[in-house]
Amino acid sequence: MQILECKNIREKELLKLKQSINSKLTLAVIQIGYFQENDIYLRSKRKLAQNLGIELIEINYNESTPKEEIIDKILELNENPDITGIMIQKPILKKFDYQELVNYMDYRKDVDGVSKENQQRLLKGNPGMIPCTARAVLKVLEEYNILLKNRKIVIIGKSNLVGMPLYQILKKDNQVTLCDSKTENLKEIMRDAEIIISAIGKAKYFTREYFKEGQIVMDVGTNNLDGNLVGDVDFESVKNIVSMITPVPGGVGQLTPIYLFWNLIETTK
Repeated sequence: MQILECKNIREKELLKLKQSINSKLTLAVIQIGYFQENDIYLRSKRKLAQNLGIELIEINYNESTPKEEIIDKILELNENPDITGIMIQKPILKKFDYQELVNYMDYRKDVDGVSKENQQRLLKGNPGMIPCTARAVLKVLEEYNILLKNRKIVIIGKSNLVGMPLYQILKKDNQVTLCDSKTENLKEIMRDAEIIISAIGKAKYFTREYFKEGQIVMDVGTNNLDGNLVGDVDFESVKNIVSMITPVPGGVGQLTPIYLFWNLIETTK
């Protein structure tokens, strides 16, 4: 089995990213409610932004914040020429509708590529912004010379950040099945695949019975289990079955912040 380490990819992409920044960039990150996992995500963004000389503005809201106040702030950020990009950090409080809020973003500043306008552009094959985690998955497949033509691919997870954009991109040249954890006969569907991409956010959900020998597994899951970061796939139970797998931590998650800031550069174009 080959572990698809991403450290070297990160270092190369980081160097290219630094060389590509030639103007002042400012990213506004909106956080709605406190979530422990967001501490990890935001810490990596802060550190990377500082390394790149990018200004990161954090805007925090809580349970008592009216929805209209958040919408007004997004509209204000849209119009502010000093703000290069905007994102809402997931997860958010359940009383708010994430998709409704991101749809108020100017699609040209939507660095996560999740607004309705960017989703429609992706459907039409003319993406304004490809979500950063989806870009990270594609980069790993490219770097390890994994052929993406006429392959049987199963994607588990239908989010606008990972599953849906990857489905739209990969279905052009491959046989792609988009599922979630509630899909009937999921075990059989997964065992029939050559490449599996999992992004459901369920710690160690997929054990050895979901896999067959020789498969390539892209584990995009980032889950907190007893204080440890783990993927959707139970790594120990599948490591002697699959041919390639991304680790968690140390896999796709290392690249996601890199592509967030690549998307930030894209907004200037």
